[in-house]
Amino acid sequence: MRIVQGPRPKGKILPGQLPTYEATGLWCAQRKFNGHKNTFCVSRDEVHFYNKGKPFRRYQIPTFLKDQILSLKFVQRLRPDEWCWLDSELLEPRVPNTIVIYDVLQIAGNYLIGERQEDRLATLGLMLADSKGIPLCESGVAFQITENVWLAQTFTSGFVDRYNEFLHLDLIEGLVLRERDARLDNLGHAGYTTESQIRCRKPAKNYRF
Repeated sequence: MRIVQGPRPKGKILPGQLPTYEATGLWCAQRKFNGHKNTFCVSRDEVHFYNKGKPFRRYQIPTFLKDQILSLKFVQRLRPDEWCWLDSELLEPRVPNTIVIYDVLQIAGNYLIGERQEDRLATLGLMLADSKGIPLCESGVAFQITENVWLAQTFTSGFVDRYNEFLHLDLIEGLVLRERDARLDNLGHAGYTTESQIRCRKPAKNYRF
């Protein structure tokens, strides 16, 4: 099985630059969570987590989280030999045994190289039962698909407000801007960074711009 590594942001901006990026209409935003960035692959009966292109051996998936992932409708529709890969973040230790999903990279063997970011996010929403009908988790930082499977919200406006509203939570680092028309052009290695994603982190002594 080919290991798929999702892209990581290459660029960094300061909060004061957010209005400039929003005004272009070319970017969308998702919250940047404080956890372990990873990809995970899922078939009808297996789930595997990967970090920086390697099996995430530091974390053992508990049975209840595996069962929640396998219960998702798009997983149950897979054929026995099919896999899906998703870009996500494991929120340990701040929200134990919980993942938040950002993007979809491969669907049932179809690598989405060349697919627009905005189209992939729309597809992801449909895969997870249409995010418009999914409630927010208790803290309000993400859609709650199951108790321990969350979906990142995507915003096309109000970047400054979205940046500021949860800065008091250690779980939230800021925002990641994603170029709406950006297309996947590579997969599968730990050094995959892209200029089509930009980090905007809250100021803290352990963050370096």
